[in-house]
Amino acid sequence: MIKTFAYLILFLITFSLRSAVSFTYANEAKFAEEALKADKAAEEVDKKEFEDYLGGLRKIYEKVTKRTGEYRELLDGLLFTVNDYSRKAQEAGQAKAYKEFVTVASDYNSMLGDLGIMQAMLDMGKFAEGEKFIEYYVLMENGFERLKGNFSLKNEVFLERIAKLKNADALRYEKNLLRHYKDYFEYDLHLDKINEARDGLKDGE
Repeated sequence: MIKTFAYLILFLITFSLRSAVSFTYANEAKFAEEALKADKAAEEVDKKEFEDYLGGLRKIYEKVTKRTGEYRELLDGLLFTVNDYSRKAQEAGQAKAYKEFVTVASDYNSMLGDLGIMQAMLDMGKFAEGEKFIEYYVLMENGFERLKGNFSLKNEVFLERIAKLKNADALRYEKNLLRHYKDYFEYDLHLDKINEARDGLKDGE
């Protein structure tokens, strides 16, 4: 009787231990599974945030590329017209008008030079991907800001030129140049980046 009771107690203890071990193992397995799911979810969130950020920078890059191309074409056309006026003034023996048109054409070439530098920087980003594109974007943004930093100096030069020009057509094209110069370099990449990030947050809500 005592032996039977002892065996019964031993059986219950063994069963309890096995149950406890099984329960603990099941809980640990469940915890590990949930932790793995949480890690995967976090990775997905990080990946989405990275892709959203990268996508926002690409949009700005494409916008700057488009603007730069459009302004180069616009100024090329205007410079062609200024050069035509210059040729006609020279043929007509209008020395003062010819000199003013040459000066205006020089200013157009100066801005076209800035746009050419910007275009060269933009061309460098065509094949950059992922983190490399982000590294490139920072360099491109700094390059744009450096060119933009020259704006105040050239702005003074253009304004001084406008005050001295006598030929009506030369004056008109110099004013056009100043307007386009301001319009191009007043663009704020930083503000656009903030707006893109804000739009990304709205999309994720």
